[in-house]
Amino acid sequence: VSLDGYNRIYWSTVSEVNSDYFIVEKSIDGYEFETIGTVKSAGSSQSLIDYSFNDYEQRNETVYYRLKQIDQNGEFEYHGPIPLDFIGKDKLSISPNPVNDYLSINYPFKKNVSYIIRLRDLSGRDIIKITKYNNSFLNHVLVETSSLKKGVYVLSVESIFGFEQQTIIK
Repeated sequence: VSLDGYNRIYWSTVSEVNSDYFIVEKSIDGYEFETIGTVKSAGSSQSLIDYSFNDYEQRNETVYYRLKQIDQNGEFEYHGPIPLDFIGKDKLSISPNPVNDYLSINYPFKKNVSYIIRLRDLSGRDIIKITKYNNSFLNHVLVETSSLKKGVYVLSVESIFGFEQQTIIK
């Protein structure tokens, strides 16, 4: 998500086996990538783990990020690339779109405010409804979407400060 002065990159794993670390890479054109940092991984896990990395070289244009996940034996696998549009600090951003098993919702949620996150079908029926009270500096929510049927949905974030929505595809 594009925030005030930096981009925060989020990802999650649902299981890890002998994982060592992640290399975060960035590109301006989506083809040539450079390493911008590393994040230590959990190693081995069978539960959901959220990760993040802050990129303080923010550009006023679309940039691309990808992850290189390195195992303890040196083997590696790439994930991405994912484009990130510069949208300023107060915008809703979702990824991936089209969505598979999990939807990452990035939004500058304000501290001590209640939010309602809704995923609706095109008839307006709530498919997923999450009510969150942000008592920390939350700006990322991961929603499981593996049970969604193929189709078009509308995701919205509502609070006393307003309402934002985006269309997603499964």
